[in-house]
Amino acid sequence: MLRNVAMKDWGLRGIICTDGGAYRQLLTTHAYIPSLDIAAAECIKAGINSLFLIIFMAPLKEALSKGLVTEKEIEEAIFGNLRVILKLGMLDNSAQNPYSEIGIKDTIAPWTRQEARDLAKLATQKSIVLLKNQKTPCFPFKKTG
Repeated sequence: MLRNVAMKDWGLRGIICTDGGAYRQLLTTHAYIPSLDIAAAECIKAGINSLFLIIFMAPLKEALSKGLVTEKEIEEAIFGNLRVILKLGMLDNSAQNPYSEIGIKDTIAPWTRQEARDLAKLATQKSIVLLKNQKTPCFPFKKTG
């Protein structure tokens, strides 16, 4: 679905990332894949290009050495990450790069600024939903046993 819909149909050429534990859970929680090297290869083949690199680097190298994934597939996966990095100017050291000083000159955490707090409060106020509690059951199933 990632390759056929997000990448091919929608033209996504950026970062497609798992959440922090999804890669390992293919092996541990879901017991869907027998080893981390196979999990890394399958994630790359599925179109995921950001798997928390530190965690999966060794298994990916192993998958490459076993022929489970090719260098070409890895290069294609890296493309989206590099594209985003280049578009953000993260490899530029020029003064024209608006992102080069993030975290260096702006030492105030953005979430502590009053304007950020005001915006969060406004978003919360506008997104509140009042639910009405009725005597109708949540599930239409009959209780058994």
